[in-house]
Amino acid sequence: ADKPIFICSPLYDWKTMADEGFSWWILRMKRAYDLFDEFRIDHFRGLAGYWAVPAGEK
Repeated sequence: ADKPIFICSPLYDWKTMADEGFSWWILRMKRAYDLFDEFRIDHFRGLAGYWAVPAGEK
């Protein structure tokens, strides 16, 4: 493969999410509970240590 596996992963606007009380995440988790008896976050460390390279940078 010639592209990183996460090239199409979304970039979260953490400041806006914090300002909104993380409502998007809360709704996402509530919806998951509507669909499934249980779920897990497989790679929380990856989520907590999230970073991005700005477009056009190397």
